[in-house]
Amino acid sequence: MDNSEAPPPSAMRDRRSDALGSLRVLPDEIISAILENLTTRDVARLACLSSVMYIFCNEEPLWMDLCLRICRGFNSLFLYRRLYRCYTTLDGFNFDGGNVERKMDISPGEFRHQYDGKKPVLLLGLTDSWPARSSWTIDQLTAKYGDKSFRISQRSTRKISMELKDYVSYMNLQHDEDPLYIFDDKFGETVPSLLKDYSVPQLFNEDYFEVLDREQRPPFRWFIVGPERSGASWHVDPALTSAWNTLLCGRKRALGLLFAHSALVYGVLFRIAVETRWALYPPGRVPLGVTVHVNEEDGDVNIDTPSSLQWWLDFYPLLADEDKPIECTQLPGETIFVPSGWWHCVLNLETTIAVTQNFVNSVNFEYVCLDLTPGYHHKGVCRAGFLAIDKASLDGAQTSCVSDEAEQSYPDLTRKEKRLKIKEHKEESECDKTTNGDSGSHDLWRQEFSYDIEFLVSFLDKDRDHYNSPWSLGNCIGQREMREWLYKLWIGKPGARDLIWKGACLALNAEKWFHCLVAVCNFLNLTSPTADERLPVGTGSNPVYLLPDCVVKIFVEGGLETSMYGLGTELQFYSLLHKVSSPLECFVPEVLASGIVYFEKGSHKIVPWNGKGVPKINNMSTLMSAVREEDEFPFGVWSKNMFELSRANMLSNESANAITGSTKIWPFIVTKRCKGKIFAELRDTLSWEEALNLASFLGEQLQNLHLLPCPPINKCTLPETHHSTEGALANWDGVDTSVKLDYSAETEILTKTLSVKKKNVKASLTTWGDPIPSSLIEKVDDYLPQDFSNFFPTCQDETGWDGVCKPFSWIHADIMDDNVHMESTTAGLDGNSADSSQENSSSVNGCKDGGFRTCWHPGHILDFSNLKCGERILDIIPIYLDIFRGDSSLLKVLLDRYKLPLQMKRSSVTIEEKFGRLSYRAMCYCILNEENILGAIFSMWKELRAAKSWEEVELAVWGVLNDNEAVS
Repeated sequence: MDNSEAPPPSAMRDRRSDALGSLRVLPDEIISAILENLTTRDVARLACLSSVMYIFCNEEPLWMDLCLRICRGFNSLFLYRRLYRCYTTLDGFNFDGGNVERKMDISPGEFRHQYDGKKPVLLLGLTDSWPARSSWTIDQLTAKYGDKSFRISQRSTRKISMELKDYVSYMNLQHDEDPLYIFDDKFGETVPSLLKDYSVPQLFNEDYFEVLDREQRPPFRWFIVGPERSGASWHVDPALTSAWNTLLCGRKRALGLLFAHSALVYGVLFRIAVETRWALYPPGRVPLGVTVHVNEEDGDVNIDTPSSLQWWLDFYPLLADEDKPIECTQLPGETIFVPSGWWHCVLNLETTIAVTQNFVNSVNFEYVCLDLTPGYHHKGVCRAGFLAIDKASLDGAQTSCVSDEAEQSYPDLTRKEKRLKIKEHKEESECDKTTNGDSGSHDLWRQEFSYDIEFLVSFLDKDRDHYNSPWSLGNCIGQREMREWLYKLWIGKPGARDLIWKGACLALNAEKWFHCLVAVCNFLNLTSPTADERLPVGTGSNPVYLLPDCVVKIFVEGGLETSMYGLGTELQFYSLLHKVSSPLECFVPEVLASGIVYFEKGSHKIVPWNGKGVPKINNMSTLMSAVREEDEFPFGVWSKNMFELSRANMLSNESANAITGSTKIWPFIVTKRCKGKIFAELRDTLSWEEALNLASFLGEQLQNLHLLPCPPINKCTLPETHHSTEGALANWDGVDTSVKLDYSAETEILTKTLSVKKKNVKASLTTWGDPIPSSLIEKVDDYLPQDFSNFFPTCQDETGWDGVCKPFSWIHADIMDDNVHMESTTAGLDGNSADSSQENSSSVNGCKDGGFRTCWHPGHILDFSNLKCGERILDIIPIYLDIFRGDSSLLKVLLDRYKLPLQMKRSSVTIEEKFGRLSYRAMCYCILNEENILGAIFSMWKELRAAKSWEEVELAVWGVLNDNEAVS
């Protein structure tokens, strides 16, 4: 049909309804969202259903452009907007300079008084002496670093990298709706010379994260390259840190938003300047179009937001003048300061290059600690203000400020994930509560938008603490690093201890544990802790205090039951160690006291406990499950193994919160303090000879540990009314019990524990995510044994188990760099020993004026609270990965000294070959471990991220075990 025969436009019929069928009731946005979640095959099939569905399924800009022109009778404003965002240029748009102050030659005092923690500012003249000011151009960087790979920012959890020359080619050719841009926090490691091209401005030199080692420090600096139309969508910087951002090339536009309305129209296009534009939004004010998600289990905050370009095109025109964001245009050479907690969005109006760093200083330190604290009540309030809570929650929090009783009770937010959206209208008085500025004023710069820490703390769940609550995966720093950070600050910044103590009370419940420590010291007539000893030390999972002559550890991890089994097993072990006179006893700190500290009727009380029997404390019996008082050690090792099986089964069906709970009863132990330093503090200073000596020492002490007699299981450990293992352990969810095991109760407990862990392993690995390859996660169930009884073959004869080849041993399970204690000796270079004055003044592992050097040798193994009964190979894993950092030569030295086999002798029953490989067993235990051991493996062996199979990873990491004679 030619054009003369085409029906007039007025006669054209919308074909959408007929072409989409039942899907016609859905908006185009929903249809597109559905298609994005289908497989490529399903999308291809859908594309064949109708011409309209073909348009949806081929939305790539070129195809959409063709289809919109040839498919008459259909139009979609939603799809057209996406097409427009792909091809629009920003040359014709213009902005004014914005309303962020520009300051030249500002003094540190003026910056601190007027801006730090209060409002953004554009700073001029800070980069005049930087080499980057002239050398960071696309052409120069490509010529110099074109073959270097940089990380790419994208809306996906998957991290990708591109060589700079390839990225520049992409940047020049792309027509993406939301262009990729380089946002690399590892550029200093990839191209160290880039760090020499700029320096941190003096105004931002105070950074509390500097006390952490580089590998422990969270990401804090980024190299940024982006094309026109790219940019960072709305977000609040991680952990409520502050940031500075310097533009070296190009122009940016940024916005700050105060209020937002929900109307969505797409009218006449407004004009945007040919600069980089910033938008900034004060703390607690969620921008229009942004949705905040707060997970009630761990407080993780996730944000759904349009791209920066989409926000400017679709949402900005809807704002009334009084609701518009704080805006500014950033020019090359200018540095913008973004205070803690401010929302911001950036749009690049041409190709730009920038560098940015986040930091923690004395102004935002408390807010950083609060944001990292476990729990969910306060996190949404920090990120989204009053929008994060129900009115009842707000009333409860305000009441809690004056009522201790109300402080312990918060409204139950029952939804698993609370969706928080900007409201169309907010009362003026309510808005003022989140600011410290003028009521009702629309002049943003007459107000100071700073947090009120006391108000935010009122939303903190006092029953949660750093040690026994789920840790948000979205936190920028791990639990162990957080504890070490606070302790290093405590020691390194004595002048700031009042501030550090406030942060530690938020993050660690430090005041709560300090009161427990004082009660223990008073009861045992120990010297009261000094100011230096007020904060818990180390990176462990329980509060530990170093006193002049002793160490006090309070068991809190996992709740009361877990803590009781931890201390009970440890005390049983010490009793056995003394009874058999094992050589290991000389290398384990002496136990001075142990007991239970509990809070009752307004004061702390102490009950001594040596691990035998159940302590007589009110309400303890109701908190314990299946404890048998007739056993000599009711909380001993096999009771603990049984408890861990029960707990693993519960975790497969319930949240951790339902298990750990909160109590006012805490076990404690006091041991003699070792002189010297832990290995973690000395790792980089030890000589190779000292490292070999450590490996030999660990091999010898592992032999002593694994030759200790392992207590047999008894009827008291099993559930009442069950005296056979078949009946006692037959009903565990997710465990195949169709095959009757001819093994001991000990074997069956461990077999079923592994089976329960396998049930949840894929979900755990998916949660951990990067750097564990997703392709391997999909194959993990096929790699792990279908029947874990093959892990424990029979090797029993008429006389019982062979003492050298017994099935199970005492396992420390946590010999890591902070649990090996080193002692020093000082000798002259001629081999003669130095006197004490010379020893104290000598340098670590080096020469001093008198020609003396400090030599380190292992003295003690610490922290036996993770003791269990299991396979010997479980103790090799943490030593090899954490202490040896994957050095196979050190592992061979350990095994040569160890001399014992790492697996049991096998019967004549034929099984799969893989069960005979020690490497396979080690890999399985790594996968099933509750800690993210795989994250450490794929971080150390980066090349294995491209592995095609678990077997490839297994042999690369653990193949050395198969070649060693000591394990045959």
